[in-house]
Amino acid sequence: MNGIIIDEIRYENFRQYGTGSIKLSNDGQYQLSILVAQNGTGKTTFLNSITWCLYEKEFQLSDKSKALPVVNTKVLKETPEGERVNVSVSLTVLDGDKVVEFKRSQALIARTNAKGVKNAIEGASELVVSITVKGDLSNTQVIRGTDTDFIVKQYFHDEIPDFYFFDGEKLKEFFAVGREKDIKRSIYNISQVSLLTNVCDHVKKLVDKYTKALAKDFPDIEKLDKDKDAQEQLKQSYATTIETCSIKVRELTEERTEKEAILRQYGPTRKMQAERDTLNKEQDALEDRKTEFFFERSKFIRRYSMLINYYPYMKKVLSYITSKEEEGELPPGIDIDMVKKLLEHLDEPCPLCNHDIGETGKEHLEGLLTRITVSSRTSNFLSSIKGPLESAIAETEQYKKIRKDFIQKEQEIEEEESRISKRLEEINKYLVNFENNEDEKVNVAKLESRVAEITMQLNTYNQSIGSAKTSIEMCDKELARIQDAIDKAQEKLDQKNEAVQMLSVLNMMDKNYRHVLLDITGSMKDEIESITREIFDSMNWKEHTFGELEIDDNYALALSDADGLPMIGSISATELMALAYAFILAIHKASGRNCPLVIDSPIGRSSDQNREYIANELLKVSKEKQIVMLFTPDDFTEPVQKLYSEKAKIIKLHLSADEKFVEGIDA
Repeated sequence: MNGIIIDEIRYENFRQYGTGSIKLSNDGQYQLSILVAQNGTGKTTFLNSITWCLYEKEFQLSDKSKALPVVNTKVLKETPEGERVNVSVSLTVLDGDKVVEFKRSQALIARTNAKGVKNAIEGASELVVSITVKGDLSNTQVIRGTDTDFIVKQYFHDEIPDFYFFDGEKLKEFFAVGREKDIKRSIYNISQVSLLTNVCDHVKKLVDKYTKALAKDFPDIEKLDKDKDAQEQLKQSYATTIETCSIKVRELTEERTEKEAILRQYGPTRKMQAERDTLNKEQDALEDRKTEFFFERSKFIRRYSMLINYYPYMKKVLSYITSKEEEGELPPGIDIDMVKKLLEHLDEPCPLCNHDIGETGKEHLEGLLTRITVSSRTSNFLSSIKGPLESAIAETEQYKKIRKDFIQKEQEIEEEESRISKRLEEINKYLVNFENNEDEKVNVAKLESRVAEITMQLNTYNQSIGSAKTSIEMCDKELARIQDAIDKAQEKLDQKNEAVQMLSVLNMMDKNYRHVLLDITGSMKDEIESITREIFDSMNWKEHTFGELEIDDNYALALSDADGLPMIGSISATELMALAYAFILAIHKASGRNCPLVIDSPIGRSSDQNREYIANELLKVSKEKQIVMLFTPDDFTEPVQKLYSEKAKIIKLHLSADEKFVEGIDA
């Protein structure tokens, strides 16, 4: 396995784990470790110990202010008043030929409060990271302070801890609206794309530095540079608008989907809801048809504007060609250019008969010139355009018929549009004014009014997004124009100038780095989307329920049903778990950082059939990626035990008799 592996976790006086260690790496074909423990025995504390070590946070605590101190309560009780007790958690990670140890330590002072209860005053904790190349202990690198944050981000980014330490009971938080920015930024950090982004930003700063230095002598560049900065700020403001509106669109779409689902299931209005869904699809199809029609009509107008404008001239030229043909001058029997050449060289013998042309010959040639008006070159040209002229004239004369066809198609579209709109209006009016029986829980009128309100809001937000995208395109065009002007201004500079040469190199670097960055990020998003779909399908027994699965540029995930309706808010807890696993595993795989996955309640509340699909898929994944699972005995059912027993390292944990320590770990 080429992935990152958590080899061992060591504890010193940490909560109920006390002092000891848990070895997680596995020498078998499957890198799979399973901890089995009753609720309250330390499953949650196990996850918290890892996140406390890495981030100084215990994400599974409901309220830290009301939680026990991190020190083991029995150890604290036995610590003399005012004495210091040390707590630490060490996480040893294997990464290729490197051994990386994350160790967080904290000192606490034992104090007895007014009620006689022994408590602890917490000191500041410190994280130390040690990196050793296997077999070379003399070359250990020890990292302290803020630099440790960078190492943590490389392995377990702090903005998406649940992408490594997953709780099957908290799925709703996983796809919460607004997380997209953190997910995108963290994916870039995991895959080291952020390093390239930082390089691009650094190069950009250097470009600005040298440009401003040159601008002192070249005011044009200084002004253009200010214009460029203004356009980039404007572009960023439009990007922010798109991001903000996109989040609102997701929120409103989810709310509308939920309310429409209720309305579709309500018996008295079900048939009318189905009719409205059909009409909405017809309306969408009609919009596509209208777009295509307007495009074709625009082509027709442009084409016939030219044909009608030139029609009289085309007729005149065709008439001229026809008359010349009737007169026998097309093609000409005599080459007029040859006659002119003979007249210019009367002192030379005729090239045909080799006799002197003489005065009689001259008069004869001059007579030919008065009768011949079309040269061979002109003849060839006129002959070549006759066919296209006839085609263009024939096409022009079809104008009225084609125009009539367009008018008829437009009328048909308008009639269809009117029919659909009228019927939709009737349905909406009926539903908005629908009166329920007093004992009915579904208030159709209220739900329908809210759906209509959401639809209007969505239209507004989508218009804002469309407008912002158009504005960004305009900014890009203006930036290209400004950059072109800057490039031309810089060409005027002395090429031997050191600053100019450096600026030229930096501009080339900036262009190439950003091109590489776009290629990497674009292909990564597509790969994550493809892998997510593949894994999600493998974890589900349903074959015809799900439609498209898409990930947008902000890494927001959307899943639709077979009819194209959004459905993340409507899928079961098991399907949501499968989707979350698929997304996590896809990100790990596509980012190139094969990180471990620690899962509490890995099968969740899934049904028997889905439980089998998910359990099997996670087992397959453990051939390529380390997985640590936390089960209760009730969840670790016989079929699951049978699947995992010979393939996984299984550690059973239980509380000591005094319930102060977790037993089952190595001393």
